[in-house]
Amino acid sequence: CNGATLMANDQDIRVAIVGLGFGAEFIPIYQNYPGAEIAAICRRSKKDLDECGDRWKIAKRFTDFEQVIAATGIDAVHINSPIQDHAWQSVAALKAGKHVACTVPMGTTVEECRAIVEAQRAAGQAAGDHFGKPGANDRIWNAAQKLALHDPRVFAEYYANDALALVCQAWLGPRYQVTSQVNVVNPGGTAQV
Repeated sequence: CNGATLMANDQDIRVAIVGLGFGAEFIPIYQNYPGAEIAAICRRSKKDLDECGDRWKIAKRFTDFEQVIAATGIDAVHINSPIQDHAWQSVAALKAGKHVACTVPMGTTVEECRAIVEAQRAAGQAAGDHFGKPGANDRIWNAAQKLALHDPRVFAEYYANDALALVCQAWLGPRYQVTSQVNVVNPGGTAQV
């Protein structure tokens, strides 16, 4: 099933949060969001895991990611582990039939990003987004950060351009932020407007 099916059935999406440093910030968001339920949390340190679980009253706890994706009663994982774990954990969760949200960057190489897209396609977990129906397009989020990591000099020169800053400020106001996504319109997909 995909995300659209879960929402259409009015069932809460049962989420496991993996990585509870920054990831713990998402717990109250999920706990207060209609249609979502914190099903479990995961952290390598048992002591820190229990402190977090006790604080937020979450009973199901794991110290091993593989146990999370093997568990029943979990529809999706939200990955907030160290960056070097993002790609392999995303692929493993998709292969286990889970939906995946991942803090950026999801992958740090083109190969990792391709593996994630291929795993998503193979798992049939395409839920679509506001630009198209499920499977119409592929997206790699936060391309700006990936460029900064891959080639800091090019990133700095591009974003130091005064003309770019003027255009962004005129269009978006003085407190603008730059983000970017790489969007691939697949054959038969709809162009984004």
